[in-house]
Amino acid sequence: MFENIDNNIVALFYVAVTLITASFFIFFWKKKLGLGILVAGTFTLALFMALLDPFLHLWDEQQHALVAKHMIEHPFKPMLYTDPVLPYLKSYWVQNHIWLHKQPLFMWQMALSMKIFGTNVLAMRLPSVIMFSLMPLIVFRIGTLLKNETAGFIAAFFMALANFPLELVSGMWHTDHNDMAFMFYLTLSVMCWFEYQNNGKTKWLILLGITAGCAVLVKWLLGLLVYVIWYLVISFQNKMKIWEIKNYLVMIKPFVVSLIVFLPWQIYCLINYPYEWKWEMQAAGKHFNHVVEGHGGSWKYHFDEGMDMLYFPGDLIPFVLLAFLIISFFLISKLPNRLFLLLWVLFIYMFFTVAATKMLGFTVIAMPLILVSFGISIEFLYEKFAKKVKTIFLQAIFLFAIICYPACKFLNPEQMQIMHSDFGYWENYERINEMNELYLITELRKEYGSDKVVIFNSNTTPLGSIQIMFFTDYLAYPQIPNDREIKTVLENDYVPVVLDRGNLSDTTIVDPRLTIFPVTSIYY
Repeated sequence: MFENIDNNIVALFYVAVTLITASFFIFFWKKKLGLGILVAGTFTLALFMALLDPFLHLWDEQQHALVAKHMIEHPFKPMLYTDPVLPYLKSYWVQNHIWLHKQPLFMWQMALSMKIFGTNVLAMRLPSVIMFSLMPLIVFRIGTLLKNETAGFIAAFFMALANFPLELVSGMWHTDHNDMAFMFYLTLSVMCWFEYQNNGKTKWLILLGITAGCAVLVKWLLGLLVYVIWYLVISFQNKMKIWEIKNYLVMIKPFVVSLIVFLPWQIYCLINYPYEWKWEMQAAGKHFNHVVEGHGGSWKYHFDEGMDMLYFPGDLIPFVLLAFLIISFFLISKLPNRLFLLLWVLFIYMFFTVAATKMLGFTVIAMPLILVSFGISIEFLYEKFAKKVKTIFLQAIFLFAIICYPACKFLNPEQMQIMHSDFGYWENYERINEMNELYLITELRKEYGSDKVVIFNSNTTPLGSIQIMFFTDYLAYPQIPNDREIKTVLENDYVPVVLDRGNLSDTTIVDPRLTIFPVTSIYY
């Protein structure tokens, strides 16, 4: 299993699965110990995913990583190319200078991690490892507030084994760490809402405002989703008397806190980078009405392909998950809580079904509460039949038997192996190319050291240049340079190096101004 991956890394997988499995049984003996082991196992599993691929993935991990690298020294000046010696389009987020294509919080986290642990792939992915490790605790708390600790733990157990978020940690799926951070902060805001409903303490309103503001600083205004659902809950509770403003006043304090968290960055960008900020705001708005960058699909996209990738393959899965929602709706005692759970999931799927742009990660923000509904439903079966079993250990065995098979399917190690090791599968044909690129980058560093170098013909795709710039301090461009570009590079005191990938003309090869570097491979 996991061929071509270091045995020490594979060992982390088996340690993680062992810990997560053990936590299930220990929880019924000592709850705090069981939760601690679950978190330890989740961290180990996430660390395993972060270590699987030593390169940066295409779309969009490469951009996120490079901008975060530059944020180490310039945290308030997000840059893709720090010194763009060649002309560029400000609106072309793949190759521009000031990079505002995403909100900055998750890249600040990555930059801080790399400042502490060095500029490397693991340090870049470490914030996602930590956030995913904490997700089971958040889900456990939500499940406990809505039903009880058993329901919460079942949901947390599945959260720890969720394949799709784990792939976000690895950087495999776009939009990788951005979606991981968004799910984390958005789910935290939901937990704060349930905490406030449970005890009415103001501190939870403040924390709700902070976490929702952080969600906005990851993926823009959808981070305020908790307020939308809160508004709907209040409206349904009061029989849609939306003119009774007093019912909504409780939302003002946390909303102001959210504004304080995310507005300063928007104002700062508008003042300092007005063109880029306005362009990106307009581009963000187009996702709902227009298919952006070819990411389209039918209205069933999130119920067919989306459900298959995020949960389990099968035509009946949407109906099964809907059944869990309905069952949990009737099992949750407090009306506001049951309304929030149902409306949260339904709104997310309705919103992204209507939206023209469709990507797999869009609906992952519904996963934590869907798993909570799953935990509540399974706990109901447990309570219904557990009384026939005399010992706690046998009860745990009974419960584990109910969820063992779906838990294995949810983790989907076969898919992990296909995506991260075996070169023969079509899903992973890019991996051998990426490994060769890492070898090439190593050879470039040996040859040119710390020289001021511009690499041309960096890859067959524009993003090949991004990976070179992350692992070195060189500039890189995908094209073969023309005469004007060569002159510009030389005038800026850079050495123009052209990679020979077998696609150079004789004129380019014999140009005395250029250094030709042969590309060799170690994987065939």
